[in-house]
Formats: sequence, C-alpha cells, structure tokens
Amino acid sequence: MTNFGDLHCQVDLRFDNPIIRDHRVHGVRTMPGVTFLDIIYRILSARGVALERAELRNVLFVEPVVATEEFDREISVELVGQSSAYRVSAKSRKVKDGHALSEEWTQHLEAELHLDSPFPS
Repeated sequence: MTNFGDLHCQVDLRFDNPIIRDHRVHGVRTMPGVTFLDIIYRILSARGVALERAELRNVLFVEPVVATEEFDREISVELVGQSSAYRVSAKSRKVKDGHALSEEWTQHLEAELHLDSPFPS
C-alpha cells in the first residue's frame, strides 16, 4: 500500500453555499453525497496521489449533511492508514459565525480507500 500518512481536512460549509443552496430534500438544504467523493479525491490529488490508482470501497453514506439559516457546518474528513487500506470517515458539527454551537459531531460517511491495488477481474 502506498503510504502518505494519515490525513485530516476541514471544510466549512455555509448555509448559502451553492452546493446546498440549490439542492433540497423535502425543502431542507442538503449536501449531495457525491460531494464527499469529490472532497476525498481533491485531498488525494493535492497530496500528489495518482487518482487512477485510488479506489474507494464499501462507501456508506450514514446521514446527509444539512444546514439551515440557524447554522452552518464544519466538516471533518479523515483518512487513517491501516494494514491494507485507509479508513475514510467524514463527520460534521453545527457552527455559526465560526463558532461551534455544540461539541457533538454527526457521522456522515465511512469508506475504505485502496491505493495501488490491481483492478479486480
């Protein structure tokens, strides 16, 4: 397994961000799950990882990310190396004007990242 160390990335998602402003589920501004995949691949690209050698497996979208006029979201994405893959997780907490409204984090995504693995036959 290619080793680039453990990674942590923070993304601030404001209520008025076009990603969620224009995507609503039952009237609630909701971040499309595919946005997490984009974030993960952007992190890898920024670290110089050849994306054609990166494969996400067992992707589980646990709970959608939502924001309202009352709060934005601070999103944390972590890639933690294990024996044969990286454990990927994403969570968020409510924030407003740069201040956490709660110390409670909500889990949104879990996945495995495999690098340099042969393409399954």
